[in-house]
Amino acid sequence: MTVNKHNDAIEQIAKKEFGAAPKSVTRITTGICNEVYSVAIGEREYIFRLNAEPRFMLGSHKHIPLFRSKGIKVPEILAEDYSKTWLPVAFQIQNKLLGTDINDVIETLNDDELRSIGAEVANIFRQLSTVPNNGKFGVLFGDDKDLVDSWSAEVARVTKVVTDWGKQTGVLDEKLEKVLAYVNSQYKRYFDRIRPYTYFGDIAGKNVMVHEGKFSGLVDLDSLAQGDPLEAIGRIKASWYGTHHGTIYSNAVMDALGLPEPQREIVTMYALLNRAFWTLENGVRFNNDLNRTVDREREARDKHAVDGLLAELQGQAPAPKAPRKRVEKIKEDVRAPIIDPGSPTEQLPVITVSEPSPAAEEAEPIKPVRKKRTAAAEPVPLPMIPMPAGAPEIEPPAYAPEPTLDQLLVEMPRENAAPVAEATQIIGRPMLEASGLSKTYVSDGVGFNALNNVDLKIARGDCIAIVGKSGSGKSTLMHLLACLDGPTEGYVYVDGDDTSTMSEPEKNRLRNEKFGFVFQQFFLNGRETVFENVVLPLRIRGVSEFEMITEADLALAAVGLADKTDNKAKDLSGGEKQRVCIARALVGKPSVIFADEPTGNLDSNTGEAVERMLFDLNREQGITLVIVTHDPDLAKKCGRIIEMKDGKIIAEYKGEAAR
Repeated sequence: MTVNKHNDAIEQIAKKEFGAAPKSVTRITTGICNEVYSVAIGEREYIFRLNAEPRFMLGSHKHIPLFRSKGIKVPEILAEDYSKTWLPVAFQIQNKLLGTDINDVIETLNDDELRSIGAEVANIFRQLSTVPNNGKFGVLFGDDKDLVDSWSAEVARVTKVVTDWGKQTGVLDEKLEKVLAYVNSQYKRYFDRIRPYTYFGDIAGKNVMVHEGKFSGLVDLDSLAQGDPLEAIGRIKASWYGTHHGTIYSNAVMDALGLPEPQREIVTMYALLNRAFWTLENGVRFNNDLNRTVDREREARDKHAVDGLLAELQGQAPAPKAPRKRVEKIKEDVRAPIIDPGSPTEQLPVITVSEPSPAAEEAEPIKPVRKKRTAAAEPVPLPMIPMPAGAPEIEPPAYAPEPTLDQLLVEMPRENAAPVAEATQIIGRPMLEASGLSKTYVSDGVGFNALNNVDLKIARGDCIAIVGKSGSGKSTLMHLLACLDGPTEGYVYVDGDDTSTMSEPEKNRLRNEKFGFVFQQFFLNGRETVFENVVLPLRIRGVSEFEMITEADLALAAVGLADKTDNKAKDLSGGEKQRVCIARALVGKPSVIFADEPTGNLDSNTGEAVERMLFDLNREQGITLVIVTHDPDLAKKCGRIIEMKDGKIIAEYKGEAAR
């Protein structure tokens, strides 16, 4: 029997619980909080966990039943005692899972095995994300003693702790200080807006057990976390950064979760942050005697990885591929009971990395680099999310009384008039099409025909004004084209798809993904910030917090409101509110923007500015623009002008944009 600190305690525990002394005791040295031993008794091996501080093991006492309830393969607690009444330490005995830690065998695994294990790990993230939390952030050791009120506070807390360690050991240098300052400043808004999810953070370079190339379970289950699960995926990427095996494995986890490019950028950020943390932990943690002896070889390796991750995050270099020595397969113990690893998962495509370019030395403070993003496919369609409570509802237009003189449409010049049939002959599949469209409203038993047998084709990239007196049917037509209301008769086609065959959830998705709306009444939540109003379509769509922040920043910058992000909507001027509406329409990258009297509540100067924004979007981005207006000057600036009367299209004109 090897000599270990707790041999006497282990022997007493073994005799009490099993009636026999251990045959062998082997210390497992990768842990931090607990002392862990592999103990052979009879023909079986068990895991003995000891700690003078029971708090940490109380975490696994609480969490293991949770993991097992989710169908996640974890050890079973066979015996436990946290009282310290007959021993100076608390203890736990667990069955020993078959296999070995992935960190010890990752270089022996082939790509298919790595992808299969990565898919299993991804499913663990998915399962745990459904576990309710208390709205706090941080690590749970069976209690909420260390939790804080925001993710920003948790990141800042950990940053301070490891920075202090780095100062004590001398590992902290100017470059690492700049890296930590860069991440904490550049991504603060992202951290501020994170909502907590439950995840297992200690799933990176250890605690994933592998047997014969397959996932066989998780170990060391003392801590769950509440916060951003992408942080733990960043740890996975950081663990073997720069290696072929680590790249295949971390990509497999992200692929199985269907992470889009913006979220993968966040994973890289967390990988950078964690690798910097690990550098600063050198000499303080993972040295079992905590003697603060710095491993200089590890320090150099970690700092090289930090350089590579920083370059990758800033788009300056691809992820490096660094060679590692091949290791022989570790001989696994076969005395433990075999746990069925389950069926292999669907194979995912290989993602390779390029050879590295040398990382340049940082000069003055690290500058953020905004990378061009490409749309990522969703492996699993997002569920349809209904409109949240408090979202504006667009009512169908009611019968309007005869307008006053100042409300009447100024008659359009007739020299550009063309027969309706000729004007609507558009080559190619229209973006929007109305066919035989009619709408009847009934009030007090009396029917009103707001729309009568309307045909209209709108091409992709068209700029159309729909004009007419109040009650002519122009708003009704727009509402039907936008699927905000359904026709009494006829059909509406969007990009060739018949909307009459769509369910309400499908129409919700269509509106959310293809349409943007700008209304005279703004329909903003005055109590919410500009940011929250702008990202509403993205929240409904279910995109990541980082993508929401990024796209909102771009949209608000486009309308000149980058400095108003955190202002309450109620505190804005009318022109600013309308620009927020345009930003909200833009943020979802719509194919069509519907604008109902977009300048009706604005003064002339502000109205002209809003007009320019809308027309620029049409010209520069090819967004189809459909405007309902009483304003003849606004209408004339469009490419096509559709005049309506008594629920029918009576004429079509060429506007200035078409000349």
